[in-house]
Amino acid sequence: MAAIAQSPDSAGSENDPSGTWAWEQDFGDGPVQQILKLNANAKNRLFGTYIGKSGPHRISNGRLENGKFSFELELEYEGKPVHVACTGQAQGDELKAKCDITADGETNTHEIVAKRATRPVDVAGKWNVRVEAPDKVYEAVLDITAKKGKLSGTYVSEEAGQFELEDLKLEDNILSFSLSMDVEGNPLALQFKGKPRGNKMDGTVTYTYQGETGEVPLSATREPRAKKQGESARPRLQRAEAVIE
Repeated sequence: MAAIAQSPDSAGSENDPSGTWAWEQDFGDGPVQQILKLNANAKNRLFGTYIGKSGPHRISNGRLENGKFSFELELEYEGKPVHVACTGQAQGDELKAKCDITADGETNTHEIVAKRATRPVDVAGKWNVRVEAPDKVYEAVLDITAKKGKLSGTYVSEEAGQFELEDLKLEDNILSFSLSMDVEGNPLALQFKGKPRGNKMDGTVTYTYQGETGEVPLSATREPRAKKQGESARPRLQRAEAVIE
C-alpha cells in the first residue's frame, strides 16, 4: 500500500446539501428541468448557482445551520425585481425546500423536491486525495476531465508516480475507477469508489496485494476553479421566468 494518496476534508453529513440537484417544473408549456448546484464550506456558508429556463443565477446569503439550509436570489421578471428566499433540508440523495417568491408586493410559495444528479461536469477538476491506510496516510492528486459527457483522468502521487485512470465512470452519483501498479516487484490492484458532494468527496479504496484484500477510507477536496480573465464575482440580475408562473 505504500504507493497510494492524501488531502484534507470530507464530504460531511447526510444533511450537507453540497452537490448538484435536479427536478422538473411545469410553467405552462411542459416540464422544464431545474438545476441547483450548492457548496457548503467549513464555516457553514453556502454558495451555489440555480439554472432554470434562464440563468445561471448565483445565490446569496447562503447558510447551513442545524442541518437546514437557506439562501436567496435576486432576479428580474418583465423588468421588475424579484426576491426569492428558500429554506430546506437535504437528506442523503433527496432535497426538499420551500421558496418564497416576492414580486410586485405579493409573495407566493413554491415547494421543491429534488434528487441528487451528479453529472460528469460536476466531478471535473483537480482533487486532492487522502487515503488513510493502516500504516500511514497517503496523498495524491486526481485530475479529471469531462468532454462531451465522457470522463478521463490521471492519478499522481510522489510515491507512485502518474497513472491513467482505468474503468473511470460515474453511475448513480458514485465516481469509481481502478489503478494497477507494481510495489516492490509485486502487483497492487486498487479500486476507488467515492461520493462527490460539490467540492468534497468521500469513499473507499479496496486493495489487493500479495494475496491480501482490504478496504480503507478516502476523502478528497477539489481545488478552486481558476477565474477567467474579466470574470466578475458579482451576481447579476437576470430574467426569472424559471421561477415565476
